[in-house]
Parts: sequence; C-alpha cells; structure tokens
Amino acid sequence: MIAVGLLFSFFSYPQLGPIRELCQHGVRTAADVIDARISSDMHGFGKSYDIRYRFRLKPHGPSYEMSERGPLARNELWATLPKEQWDEAARSGKVEIEYLPSDPSVNEIAGNAGKELIGVYALMGFAAVFGVPGAILCICAARPTRVGRTPSRRNAT
Repeated sequence: MIAVGLLFSFFSYPQLGPIRELCQHGVRTAADVIDARISSDMHGFGKSYDIRYRFRLKPHGPSYEMSERGPLARNELWATLPKEQWDEAARSGKVEIEYLPSDPSVNEIAGNAGKELIGVYALMGFAAVFGVPGAILCICAARPTRVGRTPSRRNAT
C-alpha cells in the first residue's frame, strides 16, 4: 500500500507547483499545430481529437511544446480538444495556449490548466488513500508487543 501511495506521489507531485502557477499567472499566445489525429478507444465507440503544437516567444528563440515534469517526463505530448475546437485548429494550423512566463516549457491548451490541476489533485488523493493506511499498518505491525503478561482479574467475590 505504501509503495502504491509513494508511486502516485512520485509522479504527481512534480506537476503540482508548475500547474498551479500556470492557472494563476498563465499568458496566452497562439501556437502552431504540428500534427493532428483522430483516434478511437479500444472498443471503437468513442473518438478522441488530439493535436500536438509548438510555439516560440521570439522569432529565432527556442521552441516549446506540451510536455510533462518529473522523473519520467515526456515531450511533444498530444493535447485532446473538443471536436469543434479540433476542427478549427486543424483547419487554421493555430491553437491558443497558455504558458508560464517564468518557464515557457510549462504550457497547456488555453483554459485547460484547471482540468490538469484536478487530475494532479486526484493522483495526490490516491496517494493519500493508499499511503496513509499502509503507513498506519506498518507502524502498528512494528509496535512491540508485551509477551508473558496476563490480564489482571478483579476479585470475583
């Protein structure tokens, strides 16, 4: 249980601070759509409308994409959009994003940072649900027991 709780914490905690900052101090700009796809779920019932984007703050400066933070961070992630927004982004080749001025590598589709923050809080909640009871069990199991002591009896007379 503790291991599962630590695993959830390990992956969610590095995302928490930057996403909270993005919600509070994010700046909007237009990004170029570099790829678009429509994918189906395993059973073929639902569809997901995804894009990958890239933006620059200066004409010849570094480029930034949607990426993760943390020990196993990935770059050039797919961002899921509602169908109407995906249609517009795929047609125009542009999408509005928010980035953190102090660290532009922290970015998200405009208006989605709050949704991402909810996901991070959910992972932290799972970490607590698994980690706290596991820690209590370990503490109780490690507590020394008193051997050889018999419970006292009251006078039955």
